Amino acid sequence: MNLTAKRSVNMRLLASVVLFTLCAALAVPVQSLQDEEPDRTRRLWNLQFRKTRVAKSAPGPEKIKPPVDPAGTIEGELIGVTFWRLRSATVEDKQDRKRLLLQQVSDQNSSFLPERVSADMRFKEGSLVRLSLEAPRQTRSYLYVFDHEVYNDGTTSDTYQIFPSQTTPPGGNVVEPGKVIFVPAQGDPIPWFTLKRTEGARILVSEMLTIIVSPEPLPANLVIPVRLAADLTLPKLNKPMKELEEDYGGPTEKREASKGDGNLWTVAEKDAGEGKRLLLQQDPLPQTIYLVRVKPGAPFLVRLPLLLAQ
Repeated sequence: MNLTAKRSVNMRLLASVVLFTLCAALAVPVQSLQDEEPDRTRRLWNLQFRKTRVAKSAPGPEKIKPPVDPAGTIEGELIGVTFWRLRSATVEDKQDRKRLLLQQVSDQNSSFLPERVSADMRFKEGSLVRLSLEAPRQTRSYLYVFDHEVYNDGTTSDTYQIFPSQTTPPGGNVVEPGKVIFVPAQGDPIPWFTLKRTEGARILVSEMLTIIVSPEPLPANLVIPVRLAADLTLPKLNKPMKELEEDYGGPTEKREASKGDGNLWTVAEKDAGEGKRLLLQQDPLPQTIYLVRVKPGAPFLVRLPLLLAQ
């Protein structure tokens, strides 16, 4: 199950089936930029991600150690989020075989490149978007993603669980250091969202994505299956979202990477997203990191508005 199934809801996230072809990409320049963060808090959070990731152990270049930063403590839980916007590939892009990720639409002669964008980006209607998530938790935890629409008159749609979905393999929503989780998953036949504004009097402001990380699986009765069409059944949240926010939320801070906006997807991120490997200390860090002030190891919740340009 994924967001594209919401064809009968007011605002839909649709996508096109694509063929992924990755030639190569370099991660070290991304690391260098992220290690030069001017914001001390973001440097401290970066360090926490690197400390929990595995160092490079295979034969090859010298291991890259996490950068040393002044002593500091992190009071709460971190989660990294990267929004990826797919832009049309230019002739110059197609000639740059060293770093090109071509995504070919099956029934069109179109190619796309996924690039990082800020969590504050306001997407145009028709934008192709996906997100990746990583949490540097040492204890086994489970990740969930819920979605509802927000309109300019203050009303919202029903809330549905969009991850894990029917296509998520067993253990696919288990969190561990260096494991990156893509929503939609790279293995899904529809691996990104296409943002479309609903018709009608109300104006869509955003898709509100709610991320929950919990040391225990969420209760099975938290969602109920709702039949929206003859071939469409979705798990609908069985309680007000406000109650979830009260149960799992906490004071939240956010820090963006200062120089990552516009960087292309790397080989390491692709392979990690396909479950072939974990991200290592030298691999790119999330574009946006959130800190939720809860007790260490406690469940927590983060709200991510997917903003639409008005």
